[in-house]
Amino acid sequence: MTKFLSTLTLGIFLTLSGQSAWADQNDPRLSALFDKLKNAESAAIANTFEEKIWQIWLEHSDKRTQEVTLIGISFMNSGQFDLAELAFTEAIDKNPNFAEAWNKRATLRYLVGDLEGSVADCANVLNLEPRHYGAMAGLGMISAARSNWKQAIEWYQRALTIHPNFTGAKIGLEQSIANLNAEQI
Repeated sequence: MTKFLSTLTLGIFLTLSGQSAWADQNDPRLSALFDKLKNAESAAIANTFEEKIWQIWLEHSDKRTQEVTLIGISFMNSGQFDLAELAFTEAIDKNPNFAEAWNKRATLRYLVGDLEGSVADCANVLNLEPRHYGAMAGLGMISAARSNWKQAIEWYQRALTIHPNFTGAKIGLEQSIANLNAEQI
């Protein structure tokens, strides 16, 4: 495990060494990227801006916070949910204004079925970054999991006002509308 963490940390350090001092949801590069994302003519074009936004959201001026968040993502992706929770919580405790640490923990909590915890974390994300279409779509998914179709529709629509080409939100919206219509028959 120690060798794994050392290798992972080295890889993260090498990846981060070229990034700017600005970081997170307050980065001045984001405004122009969100404008381009909103006005992208296709999903393929939007994908370029979406990737840049996610990259910036994951940056943090405190390198330890950034490293711990990236390690948490690695743990989450490999199914080591307890370790991921510890990593994301450490990042949040160290820098509670880092929206993406909250967002990653919200995702993790959704994956393990802690919907209330996920909702609470999404609320923190949106408080810090009101344009976080991922958190909005996450709340849409939680609402859909609870069969609250109207609320799911609202969240997906909000996500789509920020990112009109967001495929996941479009699919979630269509499914929620279909489920709402099926209930009304």
